[in-house]
Amino acid sequence: VIDKAADGEEEIELLANARIVPDERSNSLLIFANKQDLTMITNMVSKVDVLLAQVLIEAVVLEVEIGDDQSTGVKVTQSSGAGDRWQYGGAIPQTAADGSAITEAPNTMGSVGFNYLMKYTSGGDTLSMAIDAIATESTTQVVQRPRIQTSHGIPGFFTLADQIPYVSGGSFGGFSNFAQSFVQFIQVGLQLSVQPFITPEGYIVMEIMQNIDIDKGLVEVSTGDNRQSAPRVNQRSASSTLTVRDGDTIMLGGFIKQSQENGNSGVPLLKDIPVLGNLFKSKSRKNTSTELIILLRATVLETPEEAAMMARQEKQSLPGIRDLEQTLGEETQKRSEKLLRSRK
Repeated sequence: VIDKAADGEEEIELLANARIVPDERSNSLLIFANKQDLTMITNMVSKVDVLLAQVLIEAVVLEVEIGDDQSTGVKVTQSSGAGDRWQYGGAIPQTAADGSAITEAPNTMGSVGFNYLMKYTSGGDTLSMAIDAIATESTTQVVQRPRIQTSHGIPGFFTLADQIPYVSGGSFGGFSNFAQSFVQFIQVGLQLSVQPFITPEGYIVMEIMQNIDIDKGLVEVSTGDNRQSAPRVNQRSASSTLTVRDGDTIMLGGFIKQSQENGNSGVPLLKDIPVLGNLFKSKSRKNTSTELIILLRATVLETPEEAAMMARQEKQSLPGIRDLEQTLGEETQKRSEKLLRSRK
């Protein structure tokens, strides 16, 4: 019997004088074979029945304000120092002000998607350096910093979204024939899917799918004599396949949101005088464009020990997690001691 092998429901005839019966319940194989065939099958199964390496995927979601004199929210050609390197695919001018290496990196994009794809590498913490480089050149707000851990070939998902309620319809019923309305919810925000593959050379191939639903306000919908308001959602999506080194940071961008702000200012009291108050007040209108930037870093964790060590390092940097873990450990120990005393 060889444990933890491939599952299935039917017998597999690998050799003429051997039979393999998979047991899905125990995740095992029942093998009936002579000594020579059994040795061959055992060697084959031992090569494929191995633990898959883990991949830690860290994301940073940024909102970068685009000024009037900028065509994009990030000026990567201005902020990288000597020895740093940006790689990208897209339509950004291939010039660097400080002699840093900027080379094209192939990418696969959907028909509607990224304006560019970039990778920033340096000798230190590439993710933090990339954030610093962006913040240096633009008005930047860090929205979220999620992270997930997944296995080789298993997709991981990030969802940063809100649920917007709206009235979807109504009906008349009950003893008093009152109108009844139904409230539904629609999700808006960011959905990101990353499926990593680890190559024998140690590179990470990431299949990335990005969906963004933007709330564009309410729109009136007429159904017969009824008029109701429903949310209007702008949907955008993009997909890409990238190959990066272990620990490298890539940047996804190109989704731009535009908004308008109206403001009033003036001399207190005087601006409120009818007619004449217009001489003491002013109105302003500001058009703002915000680009959504996503930084991704993938780190290979070859063994469960590496994954555990990474988790311990993260807990050491978060005092609240350490305190919570200590409290849970004490509670678990008390329950175990109480259970042992009850059994005596």
